[in-house]
Amino acid sequence: MRLQLIQNRLMTQRSYIEQAMEHPSDECFIEELKEKTILCIEEIDEKNDYAMTQAIAALIDSVHQDGQGIFLGMVCGLEEALCQYQSRCRFYTCVSDSENQYAVTIPEGQYLCTYHHGQYETLNVTYKKLYSYAQLHNMKVGDRIYSEAVIGDWAVQSSSDYVIKVFVPIANCSYSKDTVRRK
Repeated sequence: MRLQLIQNRLMTQRSYIEQAMEHPSDECFIEELKEKTILCIEEIDEKNDYAMTQAIAALIDSVHQDGQGIFLGMVCGLEEALCQYQSRCRFYTCVSDSENQYAVTIPEGQYLCTYHHGQYETLNVTYKKLYSYAQLHNMKVGDRIYSEAVIGDWAVQSSSDYVIKVFVPIANCSYSKDTVRRK
């Protein structure tokens, strides 16, 4: 059972890396995402490698004891994320137990996405790029922005080599079917 869980996690991670390789870091794209159930930790105020690593470790410890927790991400208020580097955020992990009283749902729908390459400290640049793209194309965006680690400290030695998927829900978007990918 334990080996099957590890294999599933590795296959999921491989899929995320393959998807990231399909898109250059400066490209924005629309993707139809399925609903996700997540568990969040307390907000963290500092986004530096040490604070991020400590927060991730706490999240892993809290949810992996029972074999849950599949993918790590971070959610921030969009308005705050656009204003400053030190925006407050919460780490989350995807879980299958939607009955958990602390579970939150990321709804199914269309999301404007891009990939951030580099350190956590420079995520605000990617947040602004995604938001500017949405404004340029008259897209109405949600009030939360999500970031999910694709390649992190478990795979590379330098934080400048991190790859992070960044996405925000969108509404009132006209698109051609070629611009939307279903997940």
